[in-house]
Amino acid sequence: MSEKNRSEQSEKIDSPENRQAFRVSIFGTATDIESDTGKEKPAIKLAYNLGEKFIDQGFSISTGGYAGIMKAASDGAATKAEVLGINPKERVFAYTMTDKANKYTDLEIKEETGSKFPSDTLSQRLGRLIDESSGYVILNGGQGTVNELQNTLETERMAKTLDEKKQPRPVIIMDESIEMTDILYEAYRRQKKMKAPITAENVFVLNVNPEALDLASKIMEAYYLRNLGKKTDEELKAEFGNISLGSFIENKVKFEQGSGI
Repeated sequence: MSEKNRSEQSEKIDSPENRQAFRVSIFGTATDIESDTGKEKPAIKLAYNLGEKFIDQGFSISTGGYAGIMKAASDGAATKAEVLGINPKERVFAYTMTDKANKYTDLEIKEETGSKFPSDTLSQRLGRLIDESSGYVILNGGQGTVNELQNTLETERMAKTLDEKKQPRPVIIMDESIEMTDILYEAYRRQKKMKAPITAENVFVLNVNPEALDLASKIMEAYYLRNLGKKTDEELKAEFGNISLGSFIENKVKFEQGSGI
């Protein structure tokens, strides 16, 4: 066996190293509490649990490095890593731009730029969160989160346009405020490119309920295994089809037309 073939074969083995290299970016608000109630946002607990879950699967996570959902996801991931005897710095990444960073951001001075922050510009920060990850979860947030969602979708669409053989990366929307899903619905109606299979089949809309955490975990596991060349079984494909963006839009249209879901 040639060195090249041996290398390609080794890359398709399910190993702790390959799992660690599969990184999930978690996007969402930097606010911890609901302004009208003063209570913790439901998405904060969900973000914490997602961080735990993905680390338990052997994956890594990335966030924008601030408070709210970003810190909660990092807290969950770091806590689980420590329980498993793993150094959190090997699995939890944060890309802040200011001194409001959470504790998971490495603020050592970078010799090449003189900056102490992992990202020096907004475009660099978002680019790293998207380009260095293998999957994405979008929780509720403001304009910044909307921008992250739109850039992620467009990056994926362009990547597939440039390389048809490129494995798609899953985008999971988990937003109890339904703001993100409303934005997606309007974009889907207005833009032909949103109906392309790369978007309709690889973006998933999950209700925020007890089953959502396991569904998100199953989606990421399936796409990780696809990267190793392993096919998703038909039963799981059907399950994913029911929660895909295409299915979500179709059901929403039927509901608005009075046909029910």
